[in-house]
Amino acid sequence: QSPISIGVMSPAEDVFSDIEDDEAQAIGELTDRLISMLPDDSNVLTLGRPDKQKTELVLDAGHNLTNLVNTSRFHKECGDSRFHLFRKKFDGFCLASQYIRYNNLSIEIDNICKHLRPLSVGLIISRANLDLSDNLGKLGFEVLSKSTHNVGIYLVRRNILNKTAVVRCYNNKDEDIFVSFKCDIA
Repeated sequence: QSPISIGVMSPAEDVFSDIEDDEAQAIGELTDRLISMLPDDSNVLTLGRPDKQKTELVLDAGHNLTNLVNTSRFHKECGDSRFHLFRKKFDGFCLASQYIRYNNLSIEIDNICKHLRPLSVGLIISRANLDLSDNLGKLGFEVLSKSTHNVGIYLVRRNILNKTAVVRCYNNKDEDIFVSFKCDIA
């Protein structure tokens, strides 16, 4: 069975064609878990060709879905996931990385991080032949579940609320708060 028929939300087409059944099943289960962890009305990023069944689950749950493919003449939004600038922040993501070399994978994950909200969840599927746990930790991710056989599969959560601030602007004539808002710290 291909990873698409098992329920992977965004597998890279040929890179994961030889995935083993137990790995495909783990990916399907973690994809379901990822979807269940998303807050209401989430923005979700997938990288690769999305599975129709999982896409329907995400959309039926009321989430917004953005898909980026590396090359395709059939999709409106194409680009290199290492450098693409998205127009919104995401609550969740599913990355099936085509990159085997850690340098490219690292750039790809770092770029995704720039487009995540302070509280976010994700699924990373990688052919890189090293454990990414420490590197994901440096990017602020907590690894909730992982499998590192032939394919590295990581369910991650990120909480960087300590990198937000409440800004208060006061009226000069009195000490009452004139306006306040929450923002990300650059």
